[in-house]
Amino acid sequence: MSAAIETQNLTRRFGAVAALDGVSLSIAKGEFFSLLGPSGCGKTTLLRIIAGLETPDGGTLQLNGNDALGVPAHRRPVNTVFQSYALFPHMTVAENVAFGLKMKKVPRTEIPKRVQRVMELVDIAGLSGRRPSQISGGQKQRVALARALVNEPEILLLDEPLGALDLKLRKQLQIELRQLQRRVGITFVYVTHDQEEAMAMSDRIAVMNHGRIEQIGPPDQVYDRPGTRFTAEFLGSCNILEATVQSRQGETLLVKTPFGEASVNWAGGAGGDSVLLTVRPENFLLREGATAGGGVCGKVVSIVYNGSQTHYEIQVSELTFKAVLVNAHGVGKFQVGDEVAVSVPSAALRMLQT
Repeated sequence: MSAAIETQNLTRRFGAVAALDGVSLSIAKGEFFSLLGPSGCGKTTLLRIIAGLETPDGGTLQLNGNDALGVPAHRRPVNTVFQSYALFPHMTVAENVAFGLKMKKVPRTEIPKRVQRVMELVDIAGLSGRRPSQISGGQKQRVALARALVNEPEILLLDEPLGALDLKLRKQLQIELRQLQRRVGITFVYVTHDQEEAMAMSDRIAVMNHGRIEQIGPPDQVYDRPGTRFTAEFLGSCNILEATVQSRQGETLLVKTPFGEASVNWAGGAGGDSVLLTVRPENFLLREGATAGGGVCGKVVSIVYNGSQTHYEIQVSELTFKAVLVNAHGVGKFQVGDEVAVSVPSAALRMLQT
């Protein structure tokens, strides 16, 4: 699939701070692509460069195969939706949606048809005569989307557009936004620091840290097979384990972990090497009794009930780790102070770059 956006070695510095440090990526046409990372990682700077609102210090940017760095923002095939929505308070909803078309001098007879069509698409047709002060936060978000989509951009950039909404509404609009993207078929580039939000909506995710891309891939790949410690710890909860390589056979390492020996696939490493592994809390197996069904002996030191799940902290020797059990079969399987047998399947262990 051809690329809607392609960057090579983009850099942007603010004094001594490198907001972007050699960012290279390719985003396919029609893809829902998320830039995920903590505040200050460079994701918004990258979005602003794509939009034409920021100029990089080096590197290249192509939009639909054409060099874009010399093209002013209003001539690029993109529109941007911001967290603040930036609606005009003195205009009605319909007037806000039509504003960009009027600036582009679209024929006056065509504007009402395009406005009506896009308002129906985002389910705000009944709000056309209201002003922004008379509608809810979720409705304002839909108006901002309609105002961007009515211009028929080839690429839509979204800078944390759901960040100001409450949790329930945010989850509802995540589903609607993903369905909308599939219907219109254009490229969405979505900036967020919310891991669950990125995984719920994206075809692929770029995890960013200190101006660099740590890892790019589909949500399940980035979550299940993190390549770096930062990705493992930022994208959900995880446990970092120190292990020692016992032997190698081809690309399979036999490693000694706090939970016994395990086999992991890794191209590097040799006998005696110290390595880091990660395992997600939901992948631990906990059984009643210190030695029941194998595993090592652990002790429950804390419990947090979280509705559908119960979160445990388990101590094994000097190590304390996090484990999660689904509450489908009742709550209170273990209590603080209980001894449990702890094991982890080899397939759940992932080697990390150090």
